[in-house]
Amino acid sequence: MSLTRSLDVARSHLSSTAEYMQTVSRNVARAGDPSATRKIAQYVTMASGGVRLSVPVRSENELLLSKALTSTSAAARDKALVDGLESLNSSVLDPDLGVSPAALIAKLERALQFYSEGPQDIARAGDALRAAQDVASGLRTATAETQKARQDADGDINASVIKVNGILADFEKINQDIVRGTMAGRDVTDQMDTRDQLVAALSEEFGIRTELRENNDMAIRTDGGVTLFDRSARKISFVPTSSLDASITGNAVFADGVPISGPSSIMPVTTGRIAGLLQVRDVTAPKFQAQLDEVARGLVEAFAESDQVGAGPDRTGLFTYGPGATAPPAIPPTGVRAVGIAATISINPAVVSNVNFIRDGGINGANYVYNGPPAAAGFNERILGQVEAIGTNRTFSAAAGLSTSTSVASLAASSDGWLSAERQAAYSDFEYTSVVYERAADSLSKVTGINVQEEYLVMLELERSYQASSKLIATIDSMFDSLLAAAR
Repeated sequence: MSLTRSLDVARSHLSSTAEYMQTVSRNVARAGDPSATRKIAQYVTMASGGVRLSVPVRSENELLLSKALTSTSAAARDKALVDGLESLNSSVLDPDLGVSPAALIAKLERALQFYSEGPQDIARAGDALRAAQDVASGLRTATAETQKARQDADGDINASVIKVNGILADFEKINQDIVRGTMAGRDVTDQMDTRDQLVAALSEEFGIRTELRENNDMAIRTDGGVTLFDRSARKISFVPTSSLDASITGNAVFADGVPISGPSSIMPVTTGRIAGLLQVRDVTAPKFQAQLDEVARGLVEAFAESDQVGAGPDRTGLFTYGPGATAPPAIPPTGVRAVGIAATISINPAVVSNVNFIRDGGINGANYVYNGPPAAAGFNERILGQVEAIGTNRTFSAAAGLSTSTSVASLAASSDGWLSAERQAAYSDFEYTSVVYERAADSLSKVTGINVQEEYLVMLELERSYQASSKLIATIDSMFDSLLAAAR
């Protein structure tokens, strides 16, 4: 090899080494960035014998990346469910507040029992009335909190959909840059890091699957298989509901016109924050609402007045329901959920005006009087009958997801237990998926992330290589000087 050619080879190696040092320096500069991946360059030998540096590539692991995305989605779903259940638990079942339906019904039962021991005592009658008012108020409040949880979830779904559309719009731009850059042979590794950040953010809202194609093009689908991005972003649409009550079902989420939630969806999303919010809005809260409705209906049924003279229908007694102050003429059908009854349950206005109706009956007229006439001040049979009715088994709707044959007191206690169990299960699931996510993210970081110590070792090797190339150039230069001197 001639000295000239040797000099060209040495210079190309020197230039490539300096360029490689820049790549390493870039890695070191982004070592604290969790979204940055390690950039790797390679020497390529040219036909002339010199070397050049290849376009840098990223350190990647598709399996670990996929695991990180799926674990992110699962943790986000479980966190949304935990938050929704925690909201219900803190407002309805907080033991310090003592306002759960079961606790209030137990207080009513004790107040009636105490009243039965002194039926002539107007103060005891007042205590029983207030306990009954607390039960009705507690059920209405629990219903309001349940619907608030649904309404909050519906609003959060809308916010997530807006966020997803923004992410997909940004993804479309950066993906186009990456494809064009790859086709032109440019370094697109930093853009790919940015794209991965967008994919990670998207996976928090939706469970997703990604597909890497020619020229680093990427397609994205939901975990149910619906396309979110394929060379262009798909429109995610959702219409929030302005006012949700027990009778209203929230709207579905659509991807490019395809439903990805709700009963009409054949490819629903199963993970991600939106899936968790849908679970709260459409499954968990409605089931708890069904339980509240059945407790309320059971109370109306348990405290109903019967015709003591003829064969008239049973009518609402201490507890009534519906808008306004007028009591409905009949109690709801047994074993059939009266949707939304817990939102309107109240104390019969007649009892508020005359508390002795609790002892004597007759809220619905003379045929429904249990005591007299004339009324006996020591009469307690009707009071004890109401105490017994609280603990008597009756038929409940299967829509509540609890026993269909139990007492109203036991149903309320089972409802409390159900909500607590759902909350504990959600917490347990969230703890597990959070650990899986942390381990997946840590494993991915170890494989694709930047280790400063390793970069420093590479830098030392490059410095030695740079020094060797410099020394070789100096040696060749000295040899040229010697040849020129000899030629003179």
